[in-house]
Amino acid sequence: MLLGIQFTVQVIPSDGFEAQHIVAGHPDAVQQRGDELYAQVWNGTRQGPRTSLVIAAVSGRGRQTWQGFGRALDNARRLVAENGAIAICCDLSAAPGPALQRMVGARSRQEALQEIRAARPVDALPAAQLARALDDVTVYLLSRLDPEMVEDLEMVPIEKTDELQRLTRRHGTCSVLNNATCAVVPMD
Repeated sequence: MLLGIQFTVQVIPSDGFEAQHIVAGHPDAVQQRGDELYAQVWNGTRQGPRTSLVIAAVSGRGRQTWQGFGRALDNARRLVAENGAIAICCDLSAAPGPALQRMVGARSRQEALQEIRAARPVDALPAAQLARALDDVTVYLLSRLDPEMVEDLEMVPIEKTDELQRLTRRHGTCSVLNNATCAVVPMD
């Protein structure tokens, strides 16, 4: 006979590649304490005004996905100034999924997004996140993807860190968002 004992474990990621905290116990207590610890580690990322360039680093093997890219992009959008630029630095090498491919060569992003909403492919969220970002800012991508593919997705490929350094010199203000997939950036 099962007694219905409830037990859960929650891991709070650090800024590096390991766990910052591990919390275990009753689900409600773990959720409350986990939220507090996560906020201590990740909240308050925005310190001061928005910057003209945000460099968002995606770290961790499991985060080198289009979903990780989209999460980093969304977090960076909360820090970048109007008409600014975002540079995503990652090791992404996976080909774009059906939603992102639908954006390539579309007559308009809006039309592509309508088709994506109707079809509901697995990469619909990252495609929508990219479309929203491209409406407001220039998106640069340092990755392992083919530069032509990056350009087809309306982003500017960065192939070497030297190019990233030149980009920072062209902008008046710059902020770096480490481990951008895990950061909790306050919304306006």
